This record gives sequence, structure tokens and C-alpha cells, in this order.
Amino acid sequence: MTETGTRERQQHHGGDKQQNGDAVAELPTTTTTRDDVFDDTYKEKEGPKPPRMLVWRNIILMVLLHTGALYGLTLLPYASAPTLAWTVLCYLLSALGVTAGAHRLWSHKSYKASFPLRVFLALANSMSFQNDIYEWARDHRVHHKYSETDADPHNALRGFFFAHIGWLLVRKHPDVIEKGRKLELLDLKADEVVMFQRRHYKMSVLLLCFVVPTVVPWYFWGESFAVAYFVPGLLRYAVVLNATWLVNSAAHLWGNRPYDTTINPRENPLVAFSAMGEGFHNYHHTFPFDYSTSEFGCKLNLTTAFIDTMCFLGFAQDCKRVSKEVITARVQRTGPLLKSDVQGAQFPLHRRSVWTSPGRMFMHLEVFYYIFILLAHSKSCCCWSVNNFLMTGPKAYLIYSSSVAAGAQSGIEECKYQFAWDRWNCPERALQLSTHSSLRSANRETAFVHAISSAGVMYTLTRNCSLGDFDNCGCDDSRNGQRGGHGWLWGGCSDNVGFGEAISKQFVDALETGQDARAAMNLHNNEAGRKAVKGTMQKTCKCHGVSGSCTTQTCWLQLPEFREVGNYLKEKYHRALKVDLLRGAGNSAASRGAVAETFSSISRKELVHLEDSPDYCLENRTLGFAGTEGRECLKKGKSLSKWEKRSCKRLCGECGLAVEERKAEMVSSCNCKFHWCCAVKCEQCRKTVTKYFCVKRGGQRGRNESAGSRRKNLRLKKKH
Repeated sequence: MTETGTRERQQHHGGDKQQNGDAVAELPTTTTTRDDVFDDTYKEKEGPKPPRMLVWRNIILMVLLHTGALYGLTLLPYASAPTLAWTVLCYLLSALGVTAGAHRLWSHKSYKASFPLRVFLALANSMSFQNDIYEWARDHRVHHKYSETDADPHNALRGFFFAHIGWLLVRKHPDVIEKGRKLELLDLKADEVVMFQRRHYKMSVLLLCFVVPTVVPWYFWGESFAVAYFVPGLLRYAVVLNATWLVNSAAHLWGNRPYDTTINPRENPLVAFSAMGEGFHNYHHTFPFDYSTSEFGCKLNLTTAFIDTMCFLGFAQDCKRVSKEVITARVQRTGPLLKSDVQGAQFPLHRRSVWTSPGRMFMHLEVFYYIFILLAHSKSCCCWSVNNFLMTGPKAYLIYSSSVAAGAQSGIEECKYQFAWDRWNCPERALQLSTHSSLRSANRETAFVHAISSAGVMYTLTRNCSLGDFDNCGCDDSRNGQRGGHGWLWGGCSDNVGFGEAISKQFVDALETGQDARAAMNLHNNEAGRKAVKGTMQKTCKCHGVSGSCTTQTCWLQLPEFREVGNYLKEKYHRALKVDLLRGAGNSAASRGAVAETFSSISRKELVHLEDSPDYCLENRTLGFAGTEGRECLKKGKSLSKWEKRSCKRLCGECGLAVEERKAEMVSSCNCKFHWCCAVKCEQCRKTVTKYFCVKRGGQRGRNESAGSRRKNLRLKKKH
């Protein structure tokens, strides 16, 4: 069934520590103060287990509920289209009340929600009827703190049935009650929304879980009372319950463990699909404070898309995330043994399965899920680029969808890194690559976004090909045996960039369906991104002459760090060429021919743009630019580059803003030592750091004057 033991539980500590002892900046509090991090000091009591005491009330209610749900299935053919749509809506609301509300917000405090959003999630949680928020969050924190022990409310080691529904049909283990009482839960007690729901829970459940789902279709469009009660009411409620229970049962028993093989929680795509993103359980138990519960953001994760939308609308903030460096360090320490020595490559490893799950057979479900996300959350910025790439590739290339998603995400992250201290810092809305997006401009920032995204997809496909992820590609040995230069021959196993280029074109270039100048510009920049990957390939040689001498060498090409590709494209960005086309040129054959001829005369390695960049100092909500006011800048530091040291002048001074110095206290892990073989013990150290931010100099008039004088100076510079 499952395999675990004392060794695994000793190694199962939170994702807030790395092997080198560095702190994870995203973790809001220390591990000693979090209730959702595994407690490896807990020891199960020896002796006979306490007898199981059945709770007959729950048994009878569950039998009646599932009987009614089965009857509701027989009524589905008789339900009207509005009733079916209403059922789906009630399902989504109920699930969000658990996933985005009780789980990610109140159990793990992975993001902050405004009062209106908390009220909405509390109402949705009552519609799901899975105990009130206070009790749900308390039991879930106990589950994380004492996972798969006697103190775990739904211990998966007691079997699938117990972890799925059996734990609700018997009295709790005494250790569950004891450990639950020891949790302080001060944050829940201080939340007036949580406590109000707890006081009025029975009435809210009766109204929201049963009355509203039944009355709405019966009253508003004349649905029969039987269909209205058994389909949106009981059937919907039973499906939501079982989707949540699958996280406790199936996601602890079946799936992959790419992040931590010492614990039983698994990555289960089917559970992720049914539970709106909660099935990435190995990642979640490794990094419980991550608001996305997944490394790959919105992929099969409608809850993350919902939270991102709330952030975009201003109802949520402070979404905690784990950096790629921390994830890679954790995988190297507790992850599976991977192909880590491919041509001596130094790139982050693509996490593959310890065991190939049946989820691969359901790849088509993933595509339909992406369609649903795009239709329901067209304003959610973080998912646009990745999902657009996935939706444009032909069905024959579905096996590459996860690599395309990872590649697009790596391109986004590299863009944010390269422009972290620039006025334009690669904001989320700039990443919308839809051909129908009204926010797309044709400036050089757009050119860079297209190039780095295209490069990221090609890079990841090539890398994963070299790692053996695909059965239909391998080494590029087309030049093997040919003389490359004096004293060396082509040989070995070169990374197959031709494969990565061909597949990436099917996804990235398919976004550009038009034939106008803007589409031609985007296609040109996509190609420039792919050329950047080829242009930064590194030659690696092995000497095999007499006595190990290098009189004869065999050389091959391998991918560099993706950071080098980003640096290469950043240089191209600074030298991007502006293409001047005739204004008012139509879409006639002659116009298209002139556009094609213009772009064909420019080197494919260069970035091109059609428009000048706007003033990024100033806020522009329409285009999604926040301006530089409130931005952090760098001023001092031995390791800073000249460009970083001038960031305060660039972001603040040249934008008519003043630099404000602020003191902040940082808590980090220090004096880390290995404890026996497998655990790292660290102390918590505090230090005061100085940060710098751009603020207004004075009144609005002074700001306007500064902006006006700045524009005047720019015009004078252009004249000279």
C-alpha cells in the first residue's frame, strides 16, 4: 500500500530550510511558530491502539447523502441546461470555499484577503458543508504537523477507506484531540469572519448548501423540485465532498514524489483536476506555505487562477511563493535520483516521476481544463502566456505540453530578473501574448517578452530531450565524425536544439494568426529568441590523445545556463531596431509583401519594434504600468553591479521622485548543522537592513513640474 517509517518521519520537515542552511525568503515566520510544518519530535505511543468507536449518526447521514446523489445521477438527463450550469457554478463556489478559503487562506495563511473576499469565501465554505472554517483549519494544521501518525485526523497509513471517508465515521484518535487542543490558533480566533461563521454555522449551511441551490432553479426557471433538490443540491454536495476527500486518500497513496521521496504525499493530476489544484500534494507537504500549492502556478490549478484574479482586482495580496533556487536545492537533497550528469550540464533539473502514474493517459483532460481556465479567467494575468502556448500546439504535440508550460514560465521569470531594477520591470499584464489582447503594444519591451518566451520554450524542450523525457528524440549526432577545426572532431552527444526549435515553433508561432506588421514583428522576435539559444550554445571537448594529451579532441555542443540566454537577449534589447512602416498601410497583398520584404532585410538575430516605449515613470493603469513610485531600489553593496547601484537614480531621481531610506528587521537561519545523517538544525538570527524606496518629493505640483522638466531635458538630449 504505502511505505513509510521512522526514518521518513524524521526527514519530513518543512520546506523552509536548504541544505546549505540558507533561509527561504518567502517563509513568513519561523518553523517553530508555524502549525503546518511537520513535527519530527512526535512519537507514537506504544501499546495497543484504542478501540474504534463508530459514529452512527455520521454513518446514516453519509449513506443517505450518497443514495440521494446516486438518484441525482439518474435525473441528469431530465435537468435543463440552466440547471446544469447552476450545478457547475455551485460546485465551483463550494470548492473555492474549501481550496481558496479554509485551506490556503485560513489553514496556511499563504496570502492575505480583504474583508469582502473573506466574507465571500466564508459563504462559499458554508455552501461546501465540511465543518466550519475554525474546525477545518485546526484539523488541517494537525494533519500537516503530525502527518501519517496517530495524531493525523485522516492518517493514510490506516488505508484508503479510512483516509477518504472512514475518519468521519469513527471517533477521533485521542492523540488527534490532544494535539489539536495544543494549537494556539490565535489568528483564527482574531478573525471576526471566521468566528461569526462558527457561531451561525448550522443556519448558514442549511441556507447555502441546501436551500439556495434548490430554490434558485425551482423558482427562477421552473425546474422540477426533485431535479432541483437532487442535482444542484445533493449530487453537487457529494461530488465536492469526494473531491476534497481524494486529496486525503488518493493523493497520499498514488502518484509521483518529485520533491521529497521521504514522505508519502504524491503528485496526482486526476486529484488536481477534480479538486481545483489541490492534487500537487508532494509539493504542498514540502512547501505548505506556497499559495499556489504547485511549482507550476495555474496549470491544472483553477484555485491559483482565482487567487491571482483577486490579486489583480485588489482583493488579495502578499501571495507567498517559493523561489526556483529553493525548490532545486530541496529536490537535490530529498528528491529522486535523476539524470544529473548529462554532458556535465549545470542547469536546474526537470523533475520527473519516481513512478509513472496513470495520469499520463488523461493528457486530453488537461487541455480541456486549459480551455476552461482561459474562458473563465481571461483577466488573470499570470496564466495567459503559459496557457496560450499550450492551447495553440497541435494535438499530436500534447506530450510536450508540460515542457512548454515550464519553458514559458522560465521565460517569464528570466524577464523579471533581467528588468528587476529597470523602470519597466516586466509586469504581469505585459505578459499577455494573446493575439486578441488590446493591451499589446509593439515597443521593444514587447519584443523582449516574445523573444525570451520563445527562447524559454525551445530551451526547456531541448533540455528535456537530452534528459530522456521524450521517446522520439535523442542526441544531435548529425555532425559526428566531421572535422570542426585543427586537432578536433565533432562527436559525443550534442543537445538537440533542432528538435527544440521545431516543436517550439508549433506552439509559440501559432499565436500569430494575423498577417499585419505587428504579427510579422512578433514572429521575427520569436525567431530571434530561438537564435539566441543557438548562439549561446557552448562547445565542450574531451581529450583522447596519446597519454591523455589533447592532440586529438572530440567536441560537442551543449546548452548554457538559461541566464546566459537572458543576458544575450538583454543586450539585443538595448540595441533593438525600430522599423518605420508607412502609416495607414492596409492588409492588401502589396502591403503584406512590403512588410515581409522590410523584415527580411533585418538580421534574424536582432530584436525589432514598431513603436517607441511610453514613459514608465508614470502610472498607466490601462497598459498595466504601476509607475516607479513605491518601487524599491538599490544604492549600496559590494556585490552590486554599476547598473544596480544606479537604480535609485534611474527609478527615483530621473522620474522626479525622492529616495526614502527605511529600516527593516530580517530573520534568517544561521549556524546550521547536520543532526545525525539526515536533518539540519539551524538557529534563528536577526539583523537590521536598510532598504530604499521611491517616494514623492512633495505635492502633486512639484511632481508635475519635475516630470515636465525631465521631458524637457530628454528633448534637449535628443537634439544634441
